[in-house]
Amino acid sequence: MSATPPTDLVSAARDALRHRRYPPALLERFDALDQNTLVHEPWLALFQGRRLCRMHSRFADATPLIDQALTLFRERGDAEGEVWALAEWVVMRYHEHEFATGLAGIAPMLEQTALPYLSAELHFGAFLCLIGQGRVQDAVKAGEAALAALDNEEDLWLQRIGRIQMLRNIASGYHYAGQMRRAVYAAAYAMKLAQGDDETAYMLPWCAYELGLAYWRQGQLDAASEVLDMARRLAETWQHQKLWTWAVAAQGHVLRDQDRLDAALAAYQLAGCWAEEPEGPAFIQIRQGRLAEARWSGEVCLALAEEGKGWMSVPQSKLLLALVELVSGQPEAALALLEQSIAIYAEQGYQHYVATAELYRAAAGLALGRAELVTEGIAHYLQFAAREEVFTSAWWMPELIGPLLLFALQHGIEVGWAQRLLEARFSAGAAAWYPAGSAHRTAELEIASRVQQILLPELPPVMPDLDIVGRVLPAVEVGGDFVGYYPQGAVPEDGVQRQIGIAVGDISGKGLGAALLLSGTVVALNTVTTTAAGPPEVAEALHLAMQPYTSRSQMNIALCYTLLVQQRDGWLLRTIGAGAVPPLLRRATGEVEWLDTVGFPLGALVTQRYQEVCVKLAPGDVVLLLSDGIVEAMSAERELFGFDRLADIVRGLGPHQDAYGILTSVLEAVGRHSAGADQHDDMTLVVVRVLAGVASGRPDQPVSINTK
Repeated sequence: MSATPPTDLVSAARDALRHRRYPPALLERFDALDQNTLVHEPWLALFQGRRLCRMHSRFADATPLIDQALTLFRERGDAEGEVWALAEWVVMRYHEHEFATGLAGIAPMLEQTALPYLSAELHFGAFLCLIGQGRVQDAVKAGEAALAALDNEEDLWLQRIGRIQMLRNIASGYHYAGQMRRAVYAAAYAMKLAQGDDETAYMLPWCAYELGLAYWRQGQLDAASEVLDMARRLAETWQHQKLWTWAVAAQGHVLRDQDRLDAALAAYQLAGCWAEEPEGPAFIQIRQGRLAEARWSGEVCLALAEEGKGWMSVPQSKLLLALVELVSGQPEAALALLEQSIAIYAEQGYQHYVATAELYRAAAGLALGRAELVTEGIAHYLQFAAREEVFTSAWWMPELIGPLLLFALQHGIEVGWAQRLLEARFSAGAAAWYPAGSAHRTAELEIASRVQQILLPELPPVMPDLDIVGRVLPAVEVGGDFVGYYPQGAVPEDGVQRQIGIAVGDISGKGLGAALLLSGTVVALNTVTTTAAGPPEVAEALHLAMQPYTSRSQMNIALCYTLLVQQRDGWLLRTIGAGAVPPLLRRATGEVEWLDTVGFPLGALVTQRYQEVCVKLAPGDVVLLLSDGIVEAMSAERELFGFDRLADIVRGLGPHQDAYGILTSVLEAVGRHSAGADQHDDMTLVVVRVLAGVASGRPDQPVSINTK
């Protein structure tokens, strides 16, 4: 038998629940109660259940108490207590993944409850369950109905805590609906309200967590890291067990998107979960190149989702499998899965995920050589990102996204936001994750600098009928730029008098790791260019040689390989691009054009094919081969030098200026633009000017040769 609880305790619990307060003296009395006393008095059970849920995130302990309270209220015919209990019960249905049950249970009460605050609580529960069902638009409507009900609440305290609860939660609904700026605003306002009163301090851990997620989902990674660390510390203070693990896992997501995969895995291991990212395990496998495991994970998740089980949805599973196919070198299969995901996400209202799927649809189009798909996909994503000020995507894969942004800049697609993204995510250039000035970092950079200097050729070879000059300007913190010249002999039976290959590349990293990969790349290039192989064959052979190393290091190699061939009727330029800046061609007439060679870096996909562009050259024509450090050089105001500015400068140079003069003019212009700003990336420029040779039948446009 349980002891009959004091009447004043029951009354105090009822009053505390109605006013949503947790007086310390009352909490002390509850700590002294035995379990039997709690489960036999509904107001006590309900108070303790809400306390465990809202103050400590102990959902498993809270659920049976709240369920018991609802049962007792119904047995006793206590209509008022039943409504208060339903407001908590529906939240527990969300945590138990019983979404339909929760919605059905509160449906009769949603429009009948007269008290504005209780109406808001019930709509809040509906919001959670609708989110759980993937009904984003309906969920946002329920959340906004809760906020509207609170506008009619005369008790300013209840209005305040109701808004804190709803605003921090509706932030996730706005995120899914693609309203990223509203998501950040809602979470930030909830945080501000919670900080405004000592009695709402217990709500700060969840507010900080939701704000950190909103920042992360918008791509404000530094802000996200700072706020999520605050959430973790607050969760420790308030003993929010579940929230602590979620905050640590969310910090792992931020580290992952900063390309700190080892640190991210350590965070996930410490958390023992993936928080609210059920796709986390499969995605980290993709990022690590563990594609067989990622495929198995995605297929299992898809099978469960199609049966209505598991946490991942059907379009989530298909999108992840599409990424596996894309990285595995199967763009056709990836495209089919992506288009299925887009259709489902669009129907459900998940605009943020539609934008992400469109982004990777563009990547599949790039791998397939289908420019219309690239244009459609990257335009959709960039328009969304610009509108919502987004600097990321769901499942951020920089090795695939970087070339798409270069494509956008080259083709004039949402140039302003493409530049902003490059500045924010691809141009910062921290060399390694050691403290600035540390002995480890200093030693690493010194070794890397020596390796780079040893590997770079001092001067280009002398080539009859060509004027060639090149320069590499290392960054303050050594990057991974390299250049190589590969003279090849005549092939009389093919009418080839002489030829020279020129490679301009960039390792996607800095410090010693990038220098070691650079070393291996240069050695491999010397091997694969010894034959009379064309640019596609050179790129594919180099990819096969380096893929075991790029997959282990999570680095890749941007490469532009150009073969200049002197034939009987003049010079022929053959070139491919693998995630590198395309060549800039200036005709002797003054016309300027970027050659269309955008592709994925070596090592980004398991198998790759490259599209060759061929152009006939005439005396006086000039070709510029460059690394991204030129076009991405930033001014003190963080403005990119850019493709258009470089083209304008080259267009304005005199027709008789030699290669050295052109190189000097370009580098001086870059220097003036970036005066006062640190150089965060290597800058490489090779200029080739045709001196002699006859070009007959030169096409007005480059000729694309698909070597698939």
